[in-house]
Amino acid sequence: MKDINVRYPNILQAALIWGLFFLICFGLGYPSINRYDPREKNTDIRRYHTLVTGSPADLPLNEYFRYRVLIPYLAKPIYFLVEGRTKSWDPVFFSLLVINSVFVASSALMIIILGLKVLGDFSVALTGALLYLLNMNMPIGHLGGMIDSGEGFFLLTIILAILFDRWLLLPLLGIFGALAKESFLPLSVSFLFIYWLAESYSKKYNLSKLLCIGSLLLTAIITVVTLRYIISGHIIYPWDMMQDQRSDISLLAGFIGCVTGPYFWYIFIWLLPLGLIRLNYFPGPFVYASLASALTALFLGSWNNGHGGIARPMFNILGPLLNLSIAFMIINKPLFSGKKESSYK
Repeated sequence: MKDINVRYPNILQAALIWGLFFLICFGLGYPSINRYDPREKNTDIRRYHTLVTGSPADLPLNEYFRYRVLIPYLAKPIYFLVEGRTKSWDPVFFSLLVINSVFVASSALMIIILGLKVLGDFSVALTGALLYLLNMNMPIGHLGGMIDSGEGFFLLTIILAILFDRWLLLPLLGIFGALAKESFLPLSVSFLFIYWLAESYSKKYNLSKLLCIGSLLLTAIITVVTLRYIISGHIIYPWDMMQDQRSDISLLAGFIGCVTGPYFWYIFIWLLPLGLIRLNYFPGPFVYASLASALTALFLGSWNNGHGGIARPMFNILGPLLNLSIAFMIINKPLFSGKKESSYK
């Protein structure tokens, strides 16, 4: 990828943008703390609510929710501070909303940096970030008592790390990503490996980058296994986890259930058709890696019969690319205009 001579936001500008995004996120998630009880509609949220107020031991031994500790445990201190002081606001969902808003606002800011790095246009980058926040997945999957904001944040951090040639950060990111959600491991590794292969196709194979990918895989596996040992008291290996989550139905039936679920199309009904139009203006390795990681998520959803819920991890990896692509189509390359050169070469 050729560097584009762009001016990135300074610390003050970035702080102002992040603060605006945080307030937007809090507003999007506000109904979950006062207007309705998310636990009535989503059994997953009940588990995360329990993790904030209690511990993983309060959940059944065979549930993988008990190991997704990063977001609930970051919310715990806030919950202890505000309990009994929030009046009509639910203190647990308030705490989760604050932490989730931090991660989502940070992700939106990183999309601006990503858009500047790849396309060199602040208007496109800002529009892409706002489209990212406006997706239905935000109030439901990221801000309404769920924990997917952590996975989305660390996947974006990995994308920026390799685009800015900071591959040595990958092992550290593997630890935090694995604490956020176990699906981070296969999504990140598939993204990184396909990116490395696609980049190596036109360049010399860089074994040091491959070593960094292997290091992330190792640290993520160690984190997942150690976390399960601490919580459950015995060692559970990743392949055992995969087998435990295997559904009784066939992969084909699981795949059909994933792509026909209404929640899947609530998220992708406009994102996919519009986002695919201008992908040829983005770096090939970035596009191939994002698609490969999304297919990995779809396979996992078919494997464990995840239904439309698999759209959340798919959005985490595809959302930044597709929203920036739509923003580019709207601003720099509208469908109804004549030919215009992209700022990316």
